[in-house]
Order: sequence, then structure tokens, then C-alpha cells
Amino acid sequence: MPEKSVRWADTNELFYYTSPNHSPISSSSGSPGPMTPPPVQPNVLSLNESLRFKRNLGYELDLSKDPREGNLGAVMSNDSATIPQLAHIRILSSQLPFSVHIGEPKQGMGITMGDLLYRLHLALREKASEAELDKEEPEKKKAILKAFKARCEKLKERNVGTSVQEEKAGPRKIDYLQGRHIFAGFEILPPRDLPTLRLHVR
Repeated sequence: MPEKSVRWADTNELFYYTSPNHSPISSSSGSPGPMTPPPVQPNVLSLNESLRFKRNLGYELDLSKDPREGNLGAVMSNDSATIPQLAHIRILSSQLPFSVHIGEPKQGMGITMGDLLYRLHLALREKASEAELDKEEPEKKKAILKAFKARCEKLKERNVGTSVQEEKAGPRKIDYLQGRHIFAGFEILPPRDLPTLRLHVR
């Protein structure tokens, strides 16, 4: 498995880049890496209909699982995530104390629906350190740890070995969502320095 390195920028923004063969690489804005300057934001931006926040997406995606093993399908995964196609996207959530910056796998390729969901999954798989958890309010930290334990218990239903490994690994970023792992879509936020999407889960 390729080595993965993740660094946190002062703005608490996680940068995620994945090569075409899906070996993850990331870098912060203050460190050298594959990052290129974000392009000028388009005047009009729309989301792929399959990603837009609505009551029924037509599919179910658990963000704790690799979306490449789900029911997206090759055609849907290769569709552009946005119109026009973008090279950089930031993702925010009211439940996450950090933002996720998704970069295109290769300059000029643009971000597909599969790219966006896979790299979001990778970002949420990152471990949550004790120092990070200590920054939360006591009740929020308690809820995150409760979600972590519940996630491990649920894993036992499918694979005891995997559950044991997760328990040893400790809480992950996805546990900030407090058990709400099902992707419910994105909405486009008002224009910023970078095209930004708000993540919805249920």
C-alpha cells in the first residue's frame, strides 16, 4: 500500500490529492507538494444532479466505506462532479472542525463524482488525535467517542477482525459525524476564494 502523508494547515484545512491509480497523497498550503494554485472560480457553478442535496439521491452511500465498492457504478463515478468541471473543491460541514480540500488527480483532468466521494472518504478515515479531541467541548468529545464505540460494535456484525483493528486504531474523523454516515448530498455555498460545498449526512 502506498505511503500516505497528511499535514494540517494553520487554517485547519486538509488537502487531498489522489493519483489516477488512487494512491493518496496530500499536502498543506504551507508545505511543498503536488498542489497547484486554485483556478479562477467560475461565474456560474452547478452540481452533478446525483450529488445535489435532496430527499432521495437514488442510491445509498455510507461514507465510512470505500465508495468504489458500493453501488455508484462506473458511469456515475466517471461523471464530472460539477459543471463546469473543477480542479479544486473545498468541503465543509457544520459537524466537522476542519475543511477538506479536494484536488484533481492530474492537472487538466478535473474532479469526477468518484474522485470527490473517494477522497472525502479518505479524509474521514484519518485518525482523530487526542490533542484534536481535547479541543472539543466535553459533551462534544463524549459524543464523538460514543460514536466511535458504536461504529466498532456495528463492524463486529460484518467482520470481528476489522472491528478489533478499528478499536486499536482509535477514533477517526468520521466519528465527528456522530454516527450519521449516510451521504445526503452537497449544496453549493456562496462564492469564496475557492468553490465550496456543504456536506449533508443523515
